[in-house]
Amino acid sequence: MIVIRCAIYCRLSREDKQKDIESESIQNQKSLLISFALQKGWDIYKIYSDEDYSGTDSTRPEFNRMLADAEKGCFSIVLCKSQSRFARDIEAVEKYIHNRFIEWGIRFVTVSDNVDTEIKGTKKARQLNGLINEWYLEDLSESIKAVLDNKRKNGQHIGSFAAYGYKKCDENRSRLVVDETAAAVVRQIFTLYLSGCGKQKIADILNAKGIANPTEYKRLCGASYKNGSRKSCLWNKTTVGRILKNEVYIGNMIQGKKKKLSYKSNKIVDTLPEEWFVCENTHSAIISKSEFELVQKMLKAHTRSSGKGERHFLCGSVYCLVCGRKMCKASNCYKNGQRYYLRCRHGENNGCTASIPLNMLQIIITEQIKQVVAKYFDYGCLTDIALSESNNSSTDISELESSLNARRQALKLLYINKAQNKINDEQFYMLSSELISEINLLQSQLSVAENEKKTSSSAKNQDDAIKGLLNFDTLPGELFSLLIDKIYVGAADKSGGRQQIIISWLI
Repeated sequence: MIVIRCAIYCRLSREDKQKDIESESIQNQKSLLISFALQKGWDIYKIYSDEDYSGTDSTRPEFNRMLADAEKGCFSIVLCKSQSRFARDIEAVEKYIHNRFIEWGIRFVTVSDNVDTEIKGTKKARQLNGLINEWYLEDLSESIKAVLDNKRKNGQHIGSFAAYGYKKCDENRSRLVVDETAAAVVRQIFTLYLSGCGKQKIADILNAKGIANPTEYKRLCGASYKNGSRKSCLWNKTTVGRILKNEVYIGNMIQGKKKKLSYKSNKIVDTLPEEWFVCENTHSAIISKSEFELVQKMLKAHTRSSGKGERHFLCGSVYCLVCGRKMCKASNCYKNGQRYYLRCRHGENNGCTASIPLNMLQIIITEQIKQVVAKYFDYGCLTDIALSESNNSSTDISELESSLNARRQALKLLYINKAQNKINDEQFYMLSSELISEINLLQSQLSVAENEKKTSSSAKNQDDAIKGLLNFDTLPGELFSLLIDKIYVGAADKSGGRQQIIISWLI
């Protein structure tokens, strides 16, 4: 007696789970197919099942094990509930059902849509089934994309994980709230960069303090997060650079920077900036806009750090007056130490002899900036502005808290009146809805005001900072970036040694 062996294949996708269709569950598929096989008198070689996998996914583990066993001749029949459980795209149908299975001597049978490759004349029906399944996937993919794009346009966060420094709000998973533990690290990164530390130096400082990098921090917080490209829990300059460039830290939501090429492919590609979804002020900022913009300007200058990770603010902003190219940092070793200077990249062979000691240029620029600061900035006026902004911030928070408490009391009184039957249901729902909306709005405004107060310094600190700006001996890199766009250095006069230096100001 010839024994006919069959392999049972079951599949359930996430979409099937969400529909909550009981008949599509793995267990019900197995029960149906086992009963069918026993009725036919077939021996069941093995049951293969993939859960949470799409019908277009070619990496399904059990699906691929079944194909490998089919090629070895372990069974002669593949049994599925429907053709769509086996595969939803026409390419897989053609490749396996109409080609490989024939080569391997495999018969393909389904229960619900009566597919049987042993019956002649049914190939067109199978191909039509494949096309219908593929059309369904295309429509489903476009529908999902439209829903997600609409959420992106409205500034709703749709990612699985929040950016480092934030976490998803418990009440609304599409909204970001500040994670104070990680936010403190983000603020530290920006402060260090503004103080002159390079990206690698910042990474070294964070690692020395034992601070977990964003990937490791997610795991420590209990998130099931995997990053195939990052196996280390240490910070590096790439991670620091991403944080310094991310607008999420000033309250902006930018999504859609990457996309999948197709629902059939897992390949992800970068999108053009005009395709991004940008929504401003969707959540509380961690970094002020002025700080962020200054950091972007400093990053754009492409300043290089030394071997110790310290970045000189002049590098990247100095150009040759002859050819217009950026001057590069170089050094010479002497008995009394190493001396740094800037020289033209073209060099003497190309007629560019511009060169200047770095410390000399810094002294010249410092004196020029002191003159500009003394001419344009009024210390008394700046101090008044700082004090005024601080007072306004305190007043706004006090007024918002007062309004919020008043509406909470009104809502409480409304509940009491409803319990005592002083108002009917219609009046209660109308008035309570208005009050709840007002409370939610005030809570949002209060959150923004409190965050602004946190990110801004106190009036005294601002006063001290202004004094420091106007009375300096060593030029602060932040002040340089605020005032100067470019510096042009000419070649030294051979006779008198005079050298032309032109400053392009931002003011």
